Amino acid sequence: MSARKYILESSLLQPADIILTGDKSGISLSVRVATISRYSHAAIYVGDTTIEATMAGVFSKNPQRLIFDRATDVLVLRSKRLLSKAEVELICSYAHSKVGSLYALREAITIKYKSLLKHNHSNRQFCSRLVAKAYEHANFDLMNLRNPAFCTPKQLALCKAFEPVKCIIRPASEAEIEFAESADQSQENLRQLYEWLDKTRILVTRNKELADRWDIQTLDDVTSLLMAHPEYDLQVSKYMQDSGYLEFYTSEVLQNPFRYKAELLIHQLSQVEDKNQAMYEELKKEVKAFEIYESNQKNFVKLFKEKNLNFFKLNIQLYNNMLSAMLIRTLVVRDALVHYGSLAAAEELESSVRIVESAVNEGHMALKGAN
Repeated sequence: MSARKYILESSLLQPADIILTGDKSGISLSVRVATISRYSHAAIYVGDTTIEATMAGVFSKNPQRLIFDRATDVLVLRSKRLLSKAEVELICSYAHSKVGSLYALREAITIKYKSLLKHNHSNRQFCSRLVAKAYEHANFDLMNLRNPAFCTPKQLALCKAFEPVKCIIRPASEAEIEFAESADQSQENLRQLYEWLDKTRILVTRNKELADRWDIQTLDDVTSLLMAHPEYDLQVSKYMQDSGYLEFYTSEVLQNPFRYKAELLIHQLSQVEDKNQAMYEELKKEVKAFEIYESNQKNFVKLFKEKNLNFFKLNIQLYNNMLSAMLIRTLVVRDALVHYGSLAAAEELESSVRIVESAVNEGHMALKGAN
């Protein structure tokens, strides 16, 4: 029997929660010793996923893939006062907007000397900066945390604005450990994102006029660049297409085929005791994703109307494809509800089907007008 491991009870996490971690790995131990802290890393939970900054850059990660050797290796912090919905949205949207940013290695190394002073900082990220700046973006009072851009995980742990969330760490099951250690397709998506962003960064740095003005870290930065310099549209679009980034969503179909065919989902549910709860969990995954996909599609439709750029059209196609896949998944759950006699729940789901369908049609119309 394997040694006991620990996991976060993800059902108890709330958007904007801060997750501090520490272990005995080389890098983690070095950070812990340097900062005299139990914790060496910080991430922020944004609903079904975390956003974090590591040496690889800023990316999202499923919290169910976080496994710990000891219960003391992780601490979840939450605001002492109840955050408003607007504050939560600002905190989480800021974290989302930094996905793709490079790691601020030089600034992370010198953090000890800059944390007490108001130094200028780059657009690059390190873990605790990302978390603290997300809260600062929402005008949240960080109280005794004096410099969000140069804070440490230890300073987040000691911040008087937060308190630990109790009873959120529990022993992990064998199945949970197996999942956490299995291949993570999101890492391939991360590789594809950084591949085309890195090529765009090189394109900019080779032109002194551009390099003096543009620091390409995120998708938003690329959007701003192309709005100002549409002559680079086709080149950047090719970088994105060649990376495979626009097709990454198709891996979901291969990994979870039962979510796309009613008969496969029904077979999967036949092995589950609480079928309604299992279907509820499937639908719960879609809520936050829909908000992001729809918002991004609307944004790129607006940008495409302002400037007829291929880059914007490709992104409309991407999010429209993701919304179309979501529509299929929702219809599959509805058919499973009907199969198991949950007719009232299936009827209630129809309103959600129509909302997703409307978003898909909106994207179709925008693409039709583009052709």
